[in-house]
Amino acid sequence: MALDDLALEQQEWLAICENRAPLTWDLWGAGIARSVVLSPLGRQVSLHLFDKTRAFLGEEWIEKSRPHGTPFLEMLGYSPFNDLPYIHIQRGTALAYIAMLADAPGIEAVQERLRHDPRQWNAALLELETAALAMRHGWVPTCSVRSSRRRSVDVVVRHGVASFAIESTEMHLTLHHRRMSQYFDWMSEVEMALQLRHGLKLVGKIGQEHGFRCPSEAQFLAWRQALAEPVAAILSDGRRRPIIGPQGEAMYLERRTASDEPQPLLERAAIRNDLSSRLIRTLERKASQTHGLPRAWIRLNDVGGLWYFTPWSQLPLSGQLETMATLVRSSLAPHAHVQGVIISDVKVIGGSEEIVNGQQGLVALRRPLSHEPSTRRTLLITRSDPDETALSEMRALYEWYETEPTWLTWACQHMGLAPPAQWFAEEG
Repeated sequence: MALDDLALEQQEWLAICENRAPLTWDLWGAGIARSVVLSPLGRQVSLHLFDKTRAFLGEEWIEKSRPHGTPFLEMLGYSPFNDLPYIHIQRGTALAYIAMLADAPGIEAVQERLRHDPRQWNAALLELETAALAMRHGWVPTCSVRSSRRRSVDVVVRHGVASFAIESTEMHLTLHHRRMSQYFDWMSEVEMALQLRHGLKLVGKIGQEHGFRCPSEAQFLAWRQALAEPVAAILSDGRRRPIIGPQGEAMYLERRTASDEPQPLLERAAIRNDLSSRLIRTLERKASQTHGLPRAWIRLNDVGGLWYFTPWSQLPLSGQLETMATLVRSSLAPHAHVQGVIISDVKVIGGSEEIVNGQQGLVALRRPLSHEPSTRRTLLITRSDPDETALSEMRALYEWYETEPTWLTWACQHMGLAPPAQWFAEEG
């Protein structure tokens, strides 16, 4: 990409960060066309999946999603100039779920829900992920199936005469911690604007666990405008400046250097809370939602800190499985139709492969993800008195998640596209 084109793209992103222009699909996808790590085949596949998703969600969706966390910017590591292989794999996997399920029964309901409310993106992606993993092993998914007159379940999968429902959900942070997360997102946009307009960076730790109070948009805007004075000073003499953040945080404003990565440099305060009671409430709510179905599993993805900020998170994988099984099984006891629970964490950098086979009906996996420096933990837990069918269902689920690292390769081959191994230019 010519330097003039890159500079123009940077100015377009700056206008978005400063709320002077809307986010467009063309700009979001520009990183694919200008990538230097993608091979010609990698760009071709990535653009194909990008076009499929754009058509599925509609032209207005990308800007409509911005006030709700900008999920597609999260895919880029909060910097549109992250040109790293794992960023392209992460994006490609999410877009491939949509491409693979474009003709699945019931997908229109998912599409309508997403177009109406972009906040549903993470929940819908979890549904699509489950259905897509099942497809690889010959299961036929149907999305948004009615479980009663007023309720529907996310996915029902069938394989011959076998079938069961999967109701997916995310366990989120409390309102207090969601406001902290919103604050972090605001600060990330300030970081990007400082980088693009002035070549500056903020260094420090933002947010605080105790006494945190999210500023209003007007208060935050006033603080942002007040940055003009220290910015002008550092551009004049090059000296770093201490500044006070919107929450009273001590940080520094200084010039970026050639060694700085495009990722944000601000450190976010840890979010800590005990989530066991909220886990129980989440499981019971989803168990009630699936009443009316003969057999169901609950798929829970934790984004609220369970795996990181609780005493349970410090246990080895085997201890996490045993402790969680006690909690889950007591919650499922009143709900005879729920056969078990699938619990996973978000992808994390690092970690080694591990599989734990516990007592009957218990399995834990930590699997490295293909072409990513990440692992993902998944727990499979049946009810305390599983029948043979439940154990058979768990074996199928184990197969889905055990082969998750190579799902994208299979999906690309199924769609007649180049596999991820051919996506990247050879070095040297």
